[in-house]
This record gives sequence, C-alpha cells and structure tokens, in this order.
Amino acid sequence: AYATPRYAGTITSIKARLADQVRAGQVLATLESTETLRPFEVTAPFDGTIVAYEITPGETVEAGKPLFTVADLSAVWADLQIYQRDLNKIRNGLPVTIVNGHGGPSFSGTITYIAPTINEQTRTGLARVIVDNASGEWRPGQFVKGTVTTEEHPVDIAIPRTAVLTDEGQTVVFVQTNQGFAPRPVVLGHSDRTFHEVKDGLAAGETFVARNAISLKAEMGKGAFGGHVH
Repeated sequence: AYATPRYAGTITSIKARLADQVRAGQVLATLESTETLRPFEVTAPFDGTIVAYEITPGETVEAGKPLFTVADLSAVWADLQIYQRDLNKIRNGLPVTIVNGHGGPSFSGTITYIAPTINEQTRTGLARVIVDNASGEWRPGQFVKGTVTTEEHPVDIAIPRTAVLTDEGQTVVFVQTNQGFAPRPVVLGHSDRTFHEVKDGLAAGETFVARNAISLKAEMGKGAFGGHVH
C-alpha cells in the first residue's frame, strides 16, 4: 500500500527509512499544510516493511502523492514460468517445492493461481505459489526454482535411472551374484527424472550397480567380466 498525505504540504520531518519495519498507525513523516500551515502526519496503513520512499525534508508534495510504499512481506508470491508444453499438466492444488538455487531456504506449498493467458514474449504461462515468509528469508525480486509434482505413484522398488542399461535388446540391471555382477533383465514401470519403478526382476535387499554400469558392460564385452567389481 502507499502512504499518502491527505493535504498538500511541505515535509518537515521523516520518521521512517527504507527497509524499516513499521506498525499500523506509526508516523512515517510530518508535514505542514500549504493552506492552513498546520502540521499533520502520514502514517503506515498496516504492519509491514518500507520498500520504497522518495521524499526529502523541505519538499512540497501534492495531496495523494505516494510518499512511502509499505509491503506486508510475511507472505510473498513465487511466480513460476511454465513452458507451454507442460501447462496441461499444471492445476491448482498441486504440491510444489520452491528453492532459491543458492543454498538458501526451501519451501513446500501448493499452486494457488494459474494465469489464464500466455506471456507473448516468453511464450510461458504463470503459476503462483504463496510462500510463508515469517522468517524474512524470501526477498521480492529474487530468482527461484519450483519443482511441481504432477503425479505420484507409490512403488515397492525404485532404482536410479543410471542403473538401467540395454543389453541384447533387453532392459537389464547388473546384480551381484556369487560369481560377481551379472546383467539381469528387469521389467520397469513408472519413472521420473531420477528413478525407475521395478515391477519384476529385482527383489528388495539385492545389491545392484547404481552408477557406471556401462563400464561393466564394456568389460563383459571384452571377455574380462567376472569377480567382485566395485
């Protein structure tokens, strides 16, 4: 909200500065009316933070001119730009994790608003998440990244995508046996960017190669495969 004078006047004192925390009714500046020469005050409309002001002592201002901008930053908006190809997956209520990408805080919330139009310059749509900012760690204007969960599929066994290879036309995972690691065909189900569901071919508790399995496949192709491999 803007804090504005009711009458035209000359600024006689400034009581609040940029980034100050203020309470509703707190005096932000005093002025002298240009018509009556009587003093009057400009006060904060609600509890918040001064995020802008552009006045100096002795300046004459018109009635209604914004002297201070006060923002309630206890909650802020995270506006996510969504590519057109993904917009049909986005809907209100979907869970979202917001991070600032620089080792700062994270926040888990839900989508509360989806813009009805597309940005003509970026060709993206807007999805909004209301972020609790009681700690003051989130600052308007900073860049953030949001991860939206569009579907959830509980699974019994999930393995990293890096563990899965193709061998002789079959989808395989290298599993530890008494003779070393050997490729075993598996049947996969749902997947995301990180994990595959295993529907058949791997039991809970078995040891498998999670990374660099391609090197085992290469060694096996040379006839040198066997023994315990790390």
